[in-house]
Amino acid sequence: MPNDFPGERVVVVSPHSDDAVLSLGAAIASWVRQGASVELLTVFALDLVSDAPARGWDARAGFATEGEAAVGRRAEDAAACAILGATVAWLPFGSVDYERHGDETAVRDAISSAAEGADALLLPGFPLSHPDHEWLGRV
Repeated sequence: MPNDFPGERVVVVSPHSDDAVLSLGAAIASWVRQGASVELLTVFALDLVSDAPARGWDARAGFATEGEAAVGRRAEDAAACAILGATVAWLPFGSVDYERHGDETAVRDAISSAAEGADALLLPGFPLSHPDHEWLGRV
């Protein structure tokens, strides 16, 4: 196998639903073709049942509520992962535009639990210019 093959089970921590796919999509598809099980873990996947008004990018995209944005973003995430051959899991934490719905310990514990037994865990890297990416990098 090529030197860039990270292992049989790879967990990619994605701050938002588009980050892992846009940043590592080609690599993810390659790892899947080489036989890896690649799981994307979207941390700031929002609260599905929240009726809080949509904010920031979600409001500009036409979503009315955080919950509506969560449903729409997760559908996009699932479709992209299906194309790449990866699986996806979502954590219900809010982004900088919403309440976080969890502190650093809760986020760290949720990521640790989801990544247990993984051969490789990929985390957001440089440059960490988005507030959510910076926060997650510190966690």
